[in-house]
Amino acid sequence: MRIDYRLFAALLMVAFFHKTLSAQETPLRTWTGFGVEKELNKSWDIQAQTQWRTEAGDVDAYLLEMELGSRWAKDFKTSGGLRHTWRHDDQGGLRGYQNIERVYFLTTYKHETGPLDWKHRLQFQSDRVTNRDKSLEQVLRMRTEATYKIKDWKADPNLGFEWFHHIDHPQRSGGAGWRIKLGTELDAGKDKTWKIDYIFDQKLIQGIPYTQSHIIKLSLDLAL
Repeated sequence: MRIDYRLFAALLMVAFFHKTLSAQETPLRTWTGFGVEKELNKSWDIQAQTQWRTEAGDVDAYLLEMELGSRWAKDFKTSGGLRHTWRHDDQGGLRGYQNIERVYFLTTYKHETGPLDWKHRLQFQSDRVTNRDKSLEQVLRMRTEATYKIKDWKADPNLGFEWFHHIDHPQRSGGAGWRIKLGTELDAGKDKTWKIDYIFDQKLIQGIPYTQSHIIKLSLDLAL
């Protein structure tokens, strides 16, 4: 008996979506972005992206990011980048937009096992709020994701898990949060790709859950 993996994957995505969204009352956010990538040579590439983030229809943040990467082995890549985020702050006495500067470094490793394409990422990031009296926040992020390749189907499902861990924070330690991602990529023509993801985001303080959110992420990437 031949199994229709396309139907099975679609039903799995719908069931996961419904169960997670209906689990409890949590904010729904949207992340909409546009990115470009340029290969400088066989080893080096440069990327740039911009993203708008909303909550309940209101703009929560927008960001600009630049990243330079190098492939130093067949399946390994190391990158470093800068991100500037303008985040809306409506908490406390001092309100308005926070200006956040991030410096980050990451290493990725890709491999295949049967129909699965695996990608593992280890990232260190350091965030500094330039217009607030806040401590430097340094986080180590560890992510693993797998894409299931389905024959004669363009929207291969992707499932990933990411863990966030505080580093040298004066008030916080241990786990900073985790995310589960379910998404896919769609060919949008020559050198253009749509990426569509659902993300469940769980923030932690001292390892204890305190905020959750559902995120719908949509981005268009262009290879130059």
